[in-house]
Amino acid sequence: MEIGESTIIATDDVPAEALNSLVSELSGVVRVNKVQRIVQLSVLPPSWVKFVFDHPEWLLLGPALWAFLKEFGGQLGKNLADKLFNLPKQPEGYDEVQVEHAVERFIDALVRLKERVAERTEVAAALLLPNGEHVGLQLEVTDRSAAALSLAKFAALVSAIQAKVQSELEAGRQIEEPVLVLGSDDSVTMKWIDPGTGEDHEARL
Repeated sequence: MEIGESTIIATDDVPAEALNSLVSELSGVVRVNKVQRIVQLSVLPPSWVKFVFDHPEWLLLGPALWAFLKEFGGQLGKNLADKLFNLPKQPEGYDEVQVEHAVERFIDALVRLKERVAERTEVAAALLLPNGEHVGLQLEVTDRSAAALSLAKFAALVSAIQAKVQSELEAGRQIEEPVLVLGSDDSVTMKWIDPGTGEDHEARL
């Protein structure tokens, strides 16, 4: 079962073989509609691979990630699952067994990707915004539990991100270059620029 459709964006230093293997492993789990490469010209540019999903896909992933943490994350995972999702609502047509199996395959693919790229290469998850921008968060993908927890943390934020962006756009304001900033207390703040005014904005999620 496919859990959604994604665009994969990667910097040009990431080996093509790693991306090809990733796309192959995601077959039947995530429909990759495009692999986009970013060319950077600085002396030591950042290195990353980013998965961009739309809002509905993240809503589908949420309950499955909650179940994964409950089963494989130990007591810490169980506590965090409850904290992140409280009482997760399953979307209409949700097939629990199939979606959870697909999420496990997705998590395994992320862990294997990290093994195939340079140590400094980051793996990130991102939400496609209504205005075509995307905003993401770096994932910890050293093992299955860490990857599941990172994905779950981001999935728990997407509705708040979507609502904030939608309210800004409906008010006639613009959002460019959005970023998520993690606080020392595990809080998350979204920062962006309004190109119409040139002003910086931020909102705690």
